[in-house]
Amino acid sequence: MAPYAATIEEYRRLGYTQMPEYGIHSVTVPGAVDAYHTALSLFGTMELGDVLKPAIAWAEHPVLLSAGYPRNLSHLVEEAAGAPGVVASPYVDTPSRSKMIGRATNLQLHRSLQQIASEGRDAFYQGVGRAIVNCSEKHGGFFTMKEFEEHKTQVYDAINTEYRGYTVYETTIPSQGHIVLEELNIVEGYDLRQMGYGTVDCIHHMVEATKCAFADRLAYSGDPAFGEVPLDLLIWKSWAAQRRT
Repeated sequence: MAPYAATIEEYRRLGYTQMPEYGIHSVTVPGAVDAYHTALSLFGTMELGDVLKPAIAWAEHPVLLSAGYPRNLSHLVEEAAGAPGVVASPYVDTPSRSKMIGRATNLQLHRSLQQIASEGRDAFYQGVGRAIVNCSEKHGGFFTMKEFEEHKTQVYDAINTEYRGYTVYETTIPSQGHIVLEELNIVEGYDLRQMGYGTVDCIHHMVEATKCAFADRLAYSGDPAFGEVPLDLLIWKSWAAQRRT
């Protein structure tokens, strides 16, 4: 969830004319930890601490990095430079750009994952969350502990469409799985097999279907908590037939 204080008026007061892509004013409450906790609680056969063991090990022991990874990450950090709350990644300068390969660890991530594994999801939303709030306050962000304490994974039924004899399931709004389903509905009207895998014609039809589906996402989709979304229309076969024209 977004901070309660992150209103349009506040962004305008800070001089923003569009949503920032970097910095403390661009982020929401990290949802992954509670999502994993929720999924395991509903469907899992293992405890969160057991599931996290491989990630904990990878964060502690040196991980082999290609030369391109730190270079690309350095470019990203440079692009985000100046945004409030941006800090350097532990991978940016390891290895140096002159080396072909190198190894790096992320001991901060290791400690956080260990804490979550031993104490559960509340270790993040109350413990790590406090550190995030402190960082937010330091850099003029909007976070308070209220957002972390109230964060809760929302569970929805999947949405689906039929594609050439297969039922394809996707996540529903406010996620954007409907984009994939609309794309499939559109290209179902063409003989992609005859066009040939990877051919210009095949790729062209897939790209155009993608453009149509993303255009509809921008025009009609959103968070159902803040407005109605014509979801049934977007994944309707007849709608796809109209878009093919």
